[in-house]
Order: sequence, then structure tokens, then C-alpha cells
Amino acid sequence: MAIVERGKDGGLYVPPDLLRQFQPHAAFEVQADADGLVLRTVDRGRAFWQRSTVAERVKAIREWAEADRPSAPDLTLDMMSRETIYD
Repeated sequence: MAIVERGKDGGLYVPPDLLRQFQPHAAFEVQADADGLVLRTVDRGRAFWQRSTVAERVKAIREWAEADRPSAPDLTLDMMSRETIYD
């Protein structure tokens, strides 16, 4: 097990032998919990729904649903009628 330290400047310092396990430009998702920080590698080649947990997907959908939307005019029934929909 490796030890990661937080420096006086707030940076996290990871031992070089631990860093060698990862390819250059590897991306990590950082999650803070009661026990500390959890770093997970992010597979940029896979979509969010493929790499996320059910709880993460539920949270993302709820955040999307609660987000502010730009104001837009309502569509009237006339605008949606078969005769005018293709105009």
C-alpha cells in the first residue's frame, strides 16, 4: 500500500512507483467521502452510462431534471396540427 500526502500548498503528492502503474494523461474521477478521497480511473472510451453505477446515473438524471431550462414559447395546438407541422 502506498501513502499519498497532502502538502502545505494543498497538493496531493503521489509516490513515483505508484504513478508508473498508469499511462500518461490517465484521467481520474475524484470522490470525497467520510473516510477521505477515492480516485477512480476514467475510461474516456466508454460512455457515462457504461462506466457509472446505478446510483451515479440516478443522481445525474435528477440533476438534469432539476436544472434550469431556457424559457421557450409554448406550442399551440394550431402549431402542432397535421396541416401546419411541416410549414
